Amino acid sequence: MMDLKGSTYWKICGDCFNFLKQSLPIQDNDEYWDHVVHEADVIFRKYENTEEKDFAKDQVLSVVTELEHIYKRQRKRGESS
Repeated sequence: MMDLKGSTYWKICGDCFNFLKQSLPIQDNDEYWDHVVHEADVIFRKYENTEEKDFAKDQVLSVVTELEHIYKRQRKRGESS
């Protein structure tokens, strides 16, 4: 088994987890979503010149998609802030 601790994969996962954590709770305003898009771009650009760039892109998009899912669930329940 390969030890990934300290690898680029490890760093991407950490960055994406922090991105998710810092993006919660979801807010229902343009400023919030602009910030989400900006932070996603920052993470992607950080890894765009690495061999793991596709993995980074997929992980970032996965976080954005999950934020959208949470937002839609909240709106459906009438919980948006």
